[in-house]
Amino acid sequence: MIDNHSLREFLSRYTAVEIPILQRDYAQGRLAPQKKEINKKEINKKGENFIKVLFTALREEKGLRLDIIYGSIETRDSDHPEEKTFIPLDGQQRLTTLWLLHWYLSQWEERSEEIASFLQRFTYATRSTARDFCQRLCSLRLTRDELANPLEYFSDKMWFTSKYSYDPTIQAMLNMLNAIAKEQHKQPVSFDLLESLQFRSFDIGAYELTDELYIKMNRRGKQLESIENLKADFVGYLKEVGHDFSKPDSYDRKLDHEWADMAWGCRENEDFDIRYLRLFNRYFYNLWIMDNPLQEGEESSTPEYLNSHFTGTDYGGFEAYEAILSTGEGRLECMVRFFDFLAGGRGIIYSNYLRNPWRDKNKEQNSAYPYLLDVVKLSMLDRIALYALMLYVDNASDEDLQSLEHYQAWMRIVWNLIADPKLRSYQAQRRYMLLLAQLAPHSTTIESFLISTDIEKIGISSTGDEKARLKLEQDKLRYIERYPNRREALLRAECIPCLQGQVGFLLGIEGDDDHFSKIVELTEKNIRADWDWGAKHLWRALISLLEEPLFDLSYEGKFDYLSHKEHGSGIHWRLQNLLNRPHITKALLSLFERCLQDEDREFAEVCEELRQSYEYDEKIPWHYPLVNSDILLDAEYGRIYNRYWGEGICLQKSWRVTENEWCGYWCLTEREPKMRTK
Repeated sequence: MIDNHSLREFLSRYTAVEIPILQRDYAQGRLAPQKKEINKKEINKKGENFIKVLFTALREEKGLRLDIIYGSIETRDSDHPEEKTFIPLDGQQRLTTLWLLHWYLSQWEERSEEIASFLQRFTYATRSTARDFCQRLCSLRLTRDELANPLEYFSDKMWFTSKYSYDPTIQAMLNMLNAIAKEQHKQPVSFDLLESLQFRSFDIGAYELTDELYIKMNRRGKQLESIENLKADFVGYLKEVGHDFSKPDSYDRKLDHEWADMAWGCRENEDFDIRYLRLFNRYFYNLWIMDNPLQEGEESSTPEYLNSHFTGTDYGGFEAYEAILSTGEGRLECMVRFFDFLAGGRGIIYSNYLRNPWRDKNKEQNSAYPYLLDVVKLSMLDRIALYALMLYVDNASDEDLQSLEHYQAWMRIVWNLIADPKLRSYQAQRRYMLLLAQLAPHSTTIESFLISTDIEKIGISSTGDEKARLKLEQDKLRYIERYPNRREALLRAECIPCLQGQVGFLLGIEGDDDHFSKIVELTEKNIRADWDWGAKHLWRALISLLEEPLFDLSYEGKFDYLSHKEHGSGIHWRLQNLLNRPHITKALLSLFERCLQDEDREFAEVCEELRQSYEYDEKIPWHYPLVNSDILLDAEYGRIYNRYWGEGICLQKSWRVTENEWCGYWCLTEREPKMRTK
């Protein structure tokens, strides 16, 4: 352990201080993601706080003791053993910021010659452009006017080519220099005071240690973040499988650069390591599900193995990941291709479709970061949507991936399928993932495939609703094929929040395209999840138009529901189910036709007119009190029941039969039903 020393003293000890290839880009100067507007170049919170701490210490002339710098010392020329290179394993960010601060203040006080020889010893091995830029800085002599805005000054120079613009380390350096300029112009500090900024350095080689120390300790001597352990184990795995590390696009470099860039997130760079771990965990989570079917008799809850290895913020070792990578040939290459795609610009665009299309877009956070890395806890639907993206990238050509249209079509059908209210168990999740895996080879042509394919031959499980939901998607596509001008309107109807793609009732509409569009507009405006609206207007009108019983309650004990949501939940699947029952669909379209006959009247007015004109029908007497009283308003979760006690069909106030002993029910055989308890 070397005692406290300044940066100048530290640099004087070595021929070079070199940031190694495996280190990530300089990050303390990254822009705060939410402040990327033009002319608002403010660095992230960590970088901003650090530079303010340094300037405060200099202004107060109290000095500052920084954390330990860990690294190894190498002798690269056996003929000159005295020439040593220090390779920082931890402390890159602090060293770079200190180096930039020394460069700036030496320029400010025109003392560049005094320290240039020391500053030249600091270099980056991550990219040649970063190394060249550091050397060029040391050769410059700038005036205070030129130092006022380094980012603008350098960007205008002929030698500052696009290769410098695309280097994230250089961009972060320029952002940090601007932050330093801002502080220095606010209240200048002396170059001589930089000697009071000191730290200790630790050579792991002097203690016969290896790089494993870096896996066990961070700069505070504590356990490293989980992602650092994963990265080290991943590099070890690459060595075992014979990966070629000499390639400029070797996987270890991606690990520290392109892939790491995805994890910076939108929360001022906080929790970077957690987000990076999520990237791996969520990818392997889905693969494990597909590799490990539940055995007969196993419970429906998520296996503990998944929770312990692929969720949370703790890294449980690389064995779980290696087992998956070793399961099938090409798994590693598929992972690399997928991560590379996410790291590209289109990865961000594609990730927007991982959120359901009927969400309230006005209330969501505008997060452009890929793969839902900012979402702490994923739902089953989120995980299946992620798997759908994985499948698409696996099966699409590079050319296909340039066309967002194909992917939009794929994800639209995926979301319509998985918005299944019965998708609540691990088995159901896996069934839908299996279905998507069967469809995936046709993901780039999914619409034409479904139009021309016999659903029965796909091999769908018969234990869930997957087949019926896929059949509806096929029916919709065939309808659009017959009426291509109706596509936009039908897809709008799919996005109605309470319908979530279940719009089969629209497929019986013939007429012209304008007529269809008007029906969709009525649907968008008047089909609501709001129970009070439905009870007061929609259901009384629909029941009045029915020529057969609302429900089949032909014998005692049979029951059904009019509620839009399942009792106590936020799922609107009962409304979807009811509107798509053939006899109710017929009544709904008839109601809409009446609205179109007199477009000057509001929907509620038409419903009220139907209610008032409804006459008692002896064949279905229990419809009358539903239409001509307000009892539906008080029975949102109640069931309509053919009671065993000889009272006939009753509307119970609660979904639980036993609760009606105290909360009550109405006997629908009475024209003016009164509340009863029993």
